[in-house]
Amino acid sequence: MRLFLFARNDKRSLTLLTLLTLLTSQLKAQVAQLPQAAENAISMIDLSVTAQPAYYALSEISTSPRRADYSFFAQRASVNIKIKEDPWIFNFRMEHISLAGVKELPPPLANTSTRYPKPGPGVFVSQAYLAHEGTLGSHPLFFKAGTIPIGRNDSLLLDDNGIGVFGFQIKISGLGPLSLEYMNGNTETSGFGSDRIIFNWLAVGFERTGRWTLAMLTEADKTPRVLEGGPVSGKATRNSFNLHYDQEKANFAFHSEFVLSQGRYFSGLTDPVQKVKSRTVAYVFEGLWRGRLPKMDFLGPLEWNLLYALGSGDKKNTEVDEAYFAPLATRFDGARRTGWGKALGATTFDALASTGTWNGLPAGLSGVTTFGFGVKSKPYYLLNVPLRLGVSRHELRATEGSGGISKELGGEWSFDISTNFAERFKATVGLYRFTPGKAYEITGETPRPINGVQAIVTLAFE
Repeated sequence: MRLFLFARNDKRSLTLLTLLTLLTSQLKAQVAQLPQAAENAISMIDLSVTAQPAYYALSEISTSPRRADYSFFAQRASVNIKIKEDPWIFNFRMEHISLAGVKELPPPLANTSTRYPKPGPGVFVSQAYLAHEGTLGSHPLFFKAGTIPIGRNDSLLLDDNGIGVFGFQIKISGLGPLSLEYMNGNTETSGFGSDRIIFNWLAVGFERTGRWTLAMLTEADKTPRVLEGGPVSGKATRNSFNLHYDQEKANFAFHSEFVLSQGRYFSGLTDPVQKVKSRTVAYVFEGLWRGRLPKMDFLGPLEWNLLYALGSGDKKNTEVDEAYFAPLATRFDGARRTGWGKALGATTFDALASTGTWNGLPAGLSGVTTFGFGVKSKPYYLLNVPLRLGVSRHELRATEGSGGISKELGGEWSFDISTNFAERFKATVGLYRFTPGKAYEITGETPRPINGVQAIVTLAFE
């Protein structure tokens, strides 16, 4: 099937996903023919198939005249089955990640995620949970347990990066303007990846002139991690306070998040091994405005966005580690990073690896500060296909540095063409040019600019 064209070098995965697609179609037909009695017994069976083939071309950040260039196809596909018999819901989701053109991810992307299984012919279970939708008195109550989806796909602190976490969630709403939520999860039980984190999340939501969420996250992190200069034995604990504020109107949207985190970890950098205190901060502000420019009505309504994000870096003259770090933050989507800028995919604490440091930044730097802006056009039609054009700019710098090294990471211009041709078909093609900053200088020489391409197609059958 054309759905899985980019996995053509992987016949087993192609066959499996094709069979799953056919099975979905057959089951939908069977459910549609069920008699009324059966329909009352099982009120809903929802079957969906999604495929996201993509093409990437990039170069490594290097001053070498023979720097490596990479190009490859990647695919993420899934089959989701949801069975609902009020008030119960059972959800089961299988996924597949594959590559074509390369046997494995190139070095800059090799550590893209510490949670996904390696791309290959097999499938893995990303969601498998039982949920209950009921009431507690007159208040709506929602409960789910198993391998559950968590997060909101844009968090500085807590997100499953689309792969699910084993645990449970309880949410009570309708308490006037308030809602309460509690989650417990364990990443180690997923059976793949290297993260070993047990966490608890308690949140209070408040709806008044927008949506406010105040939350606390506690983490017991047993993952051995390598920091600059040596290993960290793990056994880290982190207590984080998180504040979200979101508002969206017809022509305006605003998103903000603030994180204050403190904790301890055992450091292998000292002899004897000792506890190190950490106290870190991160925040992001994003705004979007839709409107027309004066005397330029021919452009139609434009969509403008503005971004400022910061993660604290480590100040070398203190005994406390101030470098922000959140291993469960939103960072990945299969074979690609989802941060700011296509070249670095930066978060508030790390970026696409250009060195062997723990955060992917040049040695001695920590924390990432990002300023960005962009504009997107109204839809233009070419052969009845709606196309939107977008231009954006990102400036990135390290928050803290040592040894006299520059904090300038670089700047990127990107140009995108996107379309929502139909309900089931979305596509984006992006061209970008990243100019490395002085932080990447070696013996006074700065790496040449990088030109790259990203093309992503999303197909959904529900």
